[in-house]
Amino acid sequence: MLLIVGEQYAAWVFTVASGLSILLLVIAVRTWPRGERCRCKGKRRTWWQKCTMGWFFWRGRCWYILKGQEADSHGMVQCPECGTNSKASRLKKDGRRFKFGNIGLVFLTVAVVTGYLGPVRNGTWTRVVPTYPLVILTDTSFGMTRTDLRKEIVKRVRNGSVNGRSARALAKILAKDLRNDGIWGSASSAMSMLKKLWPDSIEALSHETMVGDGQSKALAAQMLRQRIEVPSEILLVACVSDLHDDGDVDGWEMMEGNARQAAEYLLRWWSISSQYVLEAIESSDEQQRFLAATIAGFAGSTEKREMVVNILFPHLLDNSFYGDAKIAAPAIYHLGPKAVPLLQQKLKDADDQARSILLHIIERLENPERAFNHCKNPLPKLTSRAKDPLEAPLSTLMYNFWFVKDSNGTQ
Repeated sequence: MLLIVGEQYAAWVFTVASGLSILLLVIAVRTWPRGERCRCKGKRRTWWQKCTMGWFFWRGRCWYILKGQEADSHGMVQCPECGTNSKASRLKKDGRRFKFGNIGLVFLTVAVVTGYLGPVRNGTWTRVVPTYPLVILTDTSFGMTRTDLRKEIVKRVRNGSVNGRSARALAKILAKDLRNDGIWGSASSAMSMLKKLWPDSIEALSHETMVGDGQSKALAAQMLRQRIEVPSEILLVACVSDLHDDGDVDGWEMMEGNARQAAEYLLRWWSISSQYVLEAIESSDEQQRFLAATIAGFAGSTEKREMVVNILFPHLLDNSFYGDAKIAAPAIYHLGPKAVPLLQQKLKDADDQARSILLHIIERLENPERAFNHCKNPLPKLTSRAKDPLEAPLSTLMYNFWFVKDSNGTQ
């Protein structure tokens, strides 16, 4: 009830103040004197005039017309009315003694303030603010997630009214929201809007892959992989970084699947990503090293072939990593016949599982015309997603990839 009464009073004040401001401003314009008049300001203002802002409404205490009065040798003119001495250069004052224009501005200010009280209270003030200033305010406390300002920004992004300079500025702000800031839903909301702002968000996302935290780097790279046509050097470096094991990083849930997606992307663009992948083969991170060797193997790389075999061979053994053999085996197979001597050397260190896989791979490489199910050395069951795991694409084999140890110690 009090809220309704307050809004009614604000509406009445707005109406009256608007009418008075218009009336006084019209009077000020209509009664403005033509030409220039020299007036006497009179003696210094009293303390009462200074405290009550009388100077704001009145121009002077004397206001005698001094036109035609001659100045002395010091440039001073004496008023014949009040005897005040004033500099001739400061006597030129246009307008009337009573400042109708200033009074009109006061009422106009009151009208504007009361006019905005309702929208500010109801959260509708953001509708009348232009997009670019609204975007700038988004980077302040007024534009935090789930505020009225942010809701208005989301609405404008969805209807496509944010573009150009405003879109690029907003993308820089939203890219920071991809970070692990502890605010529930902020990263998901930012991702949705950054996709809507494409391609104006490319620059902001590329920058975030270099300066963001673990979560924002992964999410930014993910969006770039999904939408960019030809990867840049920055994106390729970010993809190689995504091969890292980030299971112990805060916000890892948001980065689920980033290593798999990055591996598939780097393999697809092997012609320009090879140098970055081959460098990662020597990484200290076990998952990154394994995936880099896998990518090089599937690409049939001739460089660092021996290192690739050395990295992938332990994953053919019956170890404690879940599902690594189904990826390592086809990666070794795609190295081609020139890898056979290296594989034969590994037979002496192989267990039963690894020996069966190596013998099958060697037989297939030496007899490419021989069918999968007609080999003398059968391939152990590695996956149920493909009849012939050695010929399956990487995307199929890496479905639900988790480079974690199995407590049962089985593949």
